[in-house]
Amino acid sequence: MLPGYTRSKIGESLLSTSAGFNGSTIHHQHGLAILLLAVTLTGLTGFSEAAFSTSNLFLRVHFLDVGQGDSALILFPNGAAMLIDGGERSEGPRVAGYLESLGLTSLDVVVATHPHSDHIGGLITVLGRFKVGLVVDSGQINPTKTFEDYLNTIDRRNIPFKIGREGDSLELDPSVQVSIISPPASPFKGTGSDLDANSLVLKIVYKRVSFLFTGDLGGDAESHLTGFDVDVDVLKVAHHGSSTSSSARFLQAATPIVAVISVGEGNPYGHPSRDTLERLISAGAAVYRTDLHGAVMVSTDGDSLLVSAERSMPAQAYTKWESQIFKVMLNTNSEISDYRFIQPAKEVRFTLSGETDTMGFLEVSLPIALIGPPYTVYFDGRAVEAEIHQTCCTASIKLTYKHSLHTVAVAGASAIPEIPAAPLTLTTTAALTLLYIRKRRRGR
Repeated sequence: MLPGYTRSKIGESLLSTSAGFNGSTIHHQHGLAILLLAVTLTGLTGFSEAAFSTSNLFLRVHFLDVGQGDSALILFPNGAAMLIDGGERSEGPRVAGYLESLGLTSLDVVVATHPHSDHIGGLITVLGRFKVGLVVDSGQINPTKTFEDYLNTIDRRNIPFKIGREGDSLELDPSVQVSIISPPASPFKGTGSDLDANSLVLKIVYKRVSFLFTGDLGGDAESHLTGFDVDVDVLKVAHHGSSTSSSARFLQAATPIVAVISVGEGNPYGHPSRDTLERLISAGAAVYRTDLHGAVMVSTDGDSLLVSAERSMPAQAYTKWESQIFKVMLNTNSEISDYRFIQPAKEVRFTLSGETDTMGFLEVSLPIALIGPPYTVYFDGRAVEAEIHQTCCTASIKLTYKHSLHTVAVAGASAIPEIPAAPLTLTTTAALTLLYIRKRRRGR
């Protein structure tokens, strides 16, 4: 149990409770009573036993391919781990296997955005197989066998349980802010789907990079979000790209660089909607879809983003600098990770890996405005020959190698300035003026 929290313990005997659901009254047994006895959370502290070992520089987000459902894993710089949703029940073993492939044996927090089966079904397997520090739930009730089994698993495993509301936060890593920005204290009612409308919405901020996870939020609740700072870099598109979500007004406020749609191939709902795709593209977002690209992984050092997909898409890196966004394409047959733009060194740096002794290739397409020529390529710390071509705006750098674990750096003679020219001039002028005034005073 987490320090400072009390858990509503359900007795062994069956309880009968009545609760409203879409205007009707339902009766359910002791597992569902957890929701009625749980208290609203007031700031959550992470469980410090995540087993995954990772660099302390990077926040990593995995958008899992769970068909027509949602599941995302967040790995924090300090090693904490949080899972948001788990897809349908049939996807549970797949989600658990994915976590285990990363070396995870425990999760600090599991978030269930809302109680539809394509979000909580797979969590039943995960909650039964992994040590979990805390479950954060929307507090909505869905009278289904899947929902009851989900609650019974939490109860049987004695997992701490809290209901999340707007204004709450999850303290998983001191360098990362995790905020719940919806639903409000008084949940939405009378919408097309109150369960969807009251999805937990999480905003994650790591230095200058931010993510927004929206569950199955619909238009009514989405309008509520525009009252918050939802200007983010990575958007988990609501409701699998449904036409009722991702309005032009919302996207104008969010301005995502990357939009990820978790959706099943050939699903019967027509997701993602063509209108939604057009709105996302018009908003300037690079769109990734799990039905086309498989699992999507985003890693960030807090300044740059690296987006890689399981299939059909080369890795893309995005560096935010002042009001500009620079895109670097990384076409390779290797696994790529730990991308950074290091301005003082005038270089981009990343890691490549692959099956030992097989051949790897890499082509980097680099904006000259980010790093200018001439270029030197460093491979595991040594300068190496590379094929380099330049146009007016872009440099193409090609390299072949034998696979192992490698660090690659592309260094240039110049880099985008850390402080824009105009502010630098003003700063210098102010400093000289102050020095002049001091000298005059001393001379009196």
